[in-house]
Amino acid sequence: MIGRVYALQLQHEANSATDTLPSAPIVDVITEYLYQDIIEYLQTLIFDQVHRNCEGCKVNHPSQLRHQLCLFTSTEDWVDFYLDLALETLDLDKVMERWYPQIEQTEASPSD
Repeated sequence: MIGRVYALQLQHEANSATDTLPSAPIVDVITEYLYQDIIEYLQTLIFDQVHRNCEGCKVNHPSQLRHQLCLFTSTEDWVDFYLDLALETLDLDKVMERWYPQIEQTEASPSD
């Protein structure tokens, strides 16, 4: 439960921080790309932790019944269990590597 509360708090703080940015369509697009990339990366980190900690995945067990964590646990519980660890291992350089090309492409595209 702590993980979900923390995620909501981070989202609120991020929204508050962007309220101080100039209100321009390009800033909105850039911010949206950044949010999207961070969320996708956190989802990947959480998913990796689920499979590292699933007893069935550890031994590549053929029975679905041995994969309690990855098959029978809700994604909300995954976030509760592993969000803190995902945030600790979040590599902002990797986020920037994905995000920056999108920004360059956005800046190069003609305005509407």
